[in-house]
Amino acid sequence: MKKIKELRIPYFGLTEGVHEFKIEVRKEFFDSFVDSGIFDSDLDVTIKIDKMSGVTTADVSINGTVDVECDRCLDVYSQDIQFQGSVKIKIGTNAQEGNDELWIISGTEDFIDFTQYVYESTILSLPIQRIHQDDEEGESTCNPEMLERYEQLVSVDDEDFDFGFDDDDDIDLEFDDEEEDDESDDSDDDIPCDPRWDALKRLK
Repeated sequence: MKKIKELRIPYFGLTEGVHEFKIEVRKEFFDSFVDSGIFDSDLDVTIKIDKMSGVTTADVSINGTVDVECDRCLDVYSQDIQFQGSVKIKIGTNAQEGNDELWIISGTEDFIDFTQYVYESTILSLPIQRIHQDDEEGESTCNPEMLERYEQLVSVDDEDFDFGFDDDDDIDLEFDDEEEDDESDDSDDDIPCDPRWDALKRLK
């Protein structure tokens, strides 16, 4: 994991009040993380720290684009990223008392490291389904060759679920959800066969 020195804010060197830091996050940053899924980056990070004697507030914004793989056509495309977050920072002796929204730092730490926070916030800002955006006319901007293959695969999958019934066929299926006792199995031969089951067997 590559640490951008600008993302390590010299906390104890700051005076009380508001301080703003602007950092550029590029491809090399995400390359240092395993399987980030980000091929390129053009992000601008702004960290605004309001330092106080008790609890300090850090507001973080991430804006720009990252290049990721399209889930549909597998081409790389540019995805917009917009993130706004805030954390509280407090000096203490037990870091385990902290959480994602409250960071506990010791009095001996000179810096506050936002590296992991910026990385995770960017990843969580990505959509669940990553696909090319449609153009102004509502048409897909995916790779047309791969899109054609995708549609062919979908049509093949649809054919696999063809049970041989026409849309106009009126098939009446009735099932009994009640469980039968084991003792009733011996008497199955005495029960007349329902002609509807014979009709279903002829459909095989």
